[in-house]
Formats: sequence, structure tokens, C-alpha cells
Amino acid sequence: MQPINQIVNIHDQKWTIFYNKVNVEQIRGYDLIIIESEHYSLKEITFLKVNNAIVLGYFSLSELNINHHQFHNQSHLLHEKHKNWDSYYLDITHKKYKDYARKQMISSLEKGVDGLFLDNIDNTSPWGIFKGQEDLLLSVIQDIKNEYPFIKLLINGGIWMHEKIAALTLGWFVESLFTRYDFEYQKTIARCKSEFSVAVEQLHAISKPYKLPVYLIEYCSPDLLAEFNHRLPLYWNLQCLPIHLNYQYAIG
Repeated sequence: MQPINQIVNIHDQKWTIFYNKVNVEQIRGYDLIIIESEHYSLKEITFLKVNNAIVLGYFSLSELNINHHQFHNQSHLLHEKHKNWDSYYLDITHKKYKDYARKQMISSLEKGVDGLFLDNIDNTSPWGIFKGQEDLLLSVIQDIKNEYPFIKLLINGGIWMHEKIAALTLGWFVESLFTRYDFEYQKTIARCKSEFSVAVEQLHAISKPYKLPVYLIEYCSPDLLAEFNHRLPLYWNLQCLPIHLNYQYAIG
């Protein structure tokens, strides 16, 4: 997935995610970018930091992609295959998990990134495969923050335990709030209002006490983008929240 040309930036913040390696010369002028630091040299990341405000390295807390360079070295940590993605859940209860997580995060930080984008914490949510084990991942996050107190962290999800992560994250990162991916038909579709209204209300509720920005990303195909742009103002007064909205192409 690569960014599409139209990025909507409410409150004038320009940000994006690069899941694959791209020419660093093309990445300039962003307030925040998220990269997989393993794809970049120290020199390239230095260039990115000079030309962009904040550079975060991606790390998945509870999954490991089959194409990741560490995949075959971590077979003892693999739990089970994800039914929709080319990844495996990690056994976060394994005695070697915390050491693995620490080493991977430090490896990214040693490349010179400003901090970390932490993905897949929601696997410990009330609806996740590791329900009730969120404290295991929170301890990993707190440990790296204690070891590197000046790094910036952005946590994907976790709003269901907002009181535990608010002091750790740069903002509320939300994926696919107004759209969802239909794996059976392999396309992105717009959610009906009843599907996202509860989440919208929750974001409004937590925005005031914590005063953190909302990073909202929708994986939209170009045809759905036009419909989404038309519907969005009808369902949400964006000026009520410090929202940074980003569109990317749908999967596949």
C-alpha cells in the first residue's frame, strides 16, 4: 500500500505511512512519517529526519509477517497463522518474547528514528485473540520508554484502554473508522453510520480530557474516496477534534 495523491490534512498536519521501501528523495516536508526502518540505512534515515519533522519506525507488538527478516529466527514465538494476513500471531506469554520485542525496538531506534509506531496492541482487546493480556504489552512499551525516555511513541488502537496509554502515545491512531475491507470480495466498502457511531462518540469523549490529536487512516480505493469525502462532513463535525486524516489505496 502506497499513499495516494490526495491526502486530507485537517489542522494542517501532513503525515503518512510507508509500508515498503521508497526513494527517500521523494519523502520531504511531512510532519510525521512512519517507516519500516529495516528497509533503510542509517544514512537514509538521517536524510528523512533532516527533511521531515518526526520519523517513527514501525514495530508490530503481537504479529510477525512471514516476509520479515526475523521470521525464520523466531519460530519458537509463533502462535498461529492470521486468517487474513501473511503473518503469525506472536506468543506474547513466551519467556523469550520480551527480549525479542526489546531487541527489535532497539534495532529500529539505533537506526536513528525519533521513536516507534507500535501496531497490533488490539490483539489484547476484549475482542482480540489475546484478550485480557494487555498488561504484557504495556509492560514492554513502558520498559522501552524507561530505557529511552526521550523517544516518541504512537500506538495504533488501544482506545478501549485509553486511560492506560494516554501518557505514552503521541495521539489516538485509528484505522478504517468509516470504511472496512471485505476479505471475501477483496474490496474496501463504506461502513454504515451505525457501525462507526459508537467509535466516533468514544473519540469525542476522550479527546477533551487528554487533548491528544487523532490520526485517522482510511484505506480507500479512488472510487470510494469521492463517496467518502462527500459523506464524512455529514457524519462528523471534524472541527470538534484535532484530526489528521490520511487516505491510502485499498489492499490489492
